[in-house]
Amino acid sequence: MIGDLHQLRAALEDGSLREHRHPNVELKQSWTLEHGRKLSALANKLDVPVSWLVVGVDDDGKILGRDEVWARATEQTLSQHINGQLDPVEACKGLFCAQLPTGWIVAVQIANPGAVVRWSKEAFKASGTTIALMEPDEIVKLTITLPGRSDHSKQPDQSDLDEALLADYQRTVCANGACQ
Repeated sequence: MIGDLHQLRAALEDGSLREHRHPNVELKQSWTLEHGRKLSALANKLDVPVSWLVVGVDDDGKILGRDEVWARATEQTLSQHINGQLDPVEACKGLFCAQLPTGWIVAVQIANPGAVVRWSKEAFKASGTTIALMEPDEIVKLTITLPGRSDHSKQPDQSDLDEALLADYQRTVCANGACQ
């Protein structure tokens, strides 16, 4: 599991970074708007505290030797896309350009902020390297399983019932003709 930028850099430099070895890492050769779906899917995985999408690296973990001009341009484009398409934008914990011995990379650190994360108004899920749209029932289930959330609709009412207040309410409603 890659937890921070230092660990990410170390794994890239020693050649050990692979998607299949790290369930919280996605590697991309270049950035396209469509890859944002993966950001949503990574953020909606609650079994990992933080995930990474790394651009400028092939599927085998090889750094592609891109230069700083490419990295800065990719960072700017990615930032604009995140600001316009990622909801909530707080799911993006960081966007980094990094120079490594064999080239530059751009890395996005993503984590669930306590809400279903969407890209272009759609929520995505991931299983391995496959992503798919979340179904409405999956969105509801994720929403109620997020930290601090619960489905109060299926809880029994534990409040005290004020009989006098209830009778007063019933009289008011009936006085307005709603009890006929």
